[in-house]
Amino acid sequence: MSFGAQYQHRGVEKVERLSGQDGAKGLTGAQLARLFSRPSWVVGTIMLGLAIVCQLGALSVAPLIVVQPLGAISLVITTLLNARISGHSPTRKSVTAIVACVGGIFIFVLIAAIFASERDVTERDLLVILALLGGAKGEVPFDPILRRRLTITGGTLRPRPVAFKGEVARDLKARIWPLLESGRIKPVIHATFALEEAGKAHALMESGAHIGKIVLTVG
Repeated sequence: MSFGAQYQHRGVEKVERLSGQDGAKGLTGAQLARLFSRPSWVVGTIMLGLAIVCQLGALSVAPLIVVQPLGAISLVITTLLNARISGHSPTRKSVTAIVACVGGIFIFVLIAAIFASERDVTERDLLVILALLGGAKGEVPFDPILRRRLTITGGTLRPRPVAFKGEVARDLKARIWPLLESGRIKPVIHATFALEEAGKAHALMESGAHIGKIVLTVG
């Protein structure tokens, strides 16, 4: 990132010099178009793009507490590199900023190393939403979610491929059906109504006051 920023800066300086216009207040449209013809600016842009890709790749193999400080150090390297190329020593404010940056990174990594922990998400930490009976919007009780450190996720089978649905059906038959047949898993019955009382059953369902199934009996 440091070298990419330096090469980009070279390209901007050359465009300003060739056009005879200072870009302190922003580059004109013509200057921006000329940047694409400057190899130094193009190379710098490619290097910055590769740096971003490398950072994203690093996040896939290392935790954020390692990748983020390394990215912040690039700001320090950029300052020192610019000072060396320009021949000017860093100002007192620049040195203070570098010290604060490095010190902040050290404190961040130290605290993260002491208190951060990685653990698998268990069933006690996971809240899965598979169906919405009361509409797509509603109130969420965040207090128990925060206290139990829950992870909320959702899903629906409708857009999934047929092969995936078939796999779910086979797993359901192999793992869940035996538990239903043996009685280890039983549905929760909230209320039972005769077929003639279907109106009462619908009223109870629409009220949302039930927990479990509402059953209609025939005969």
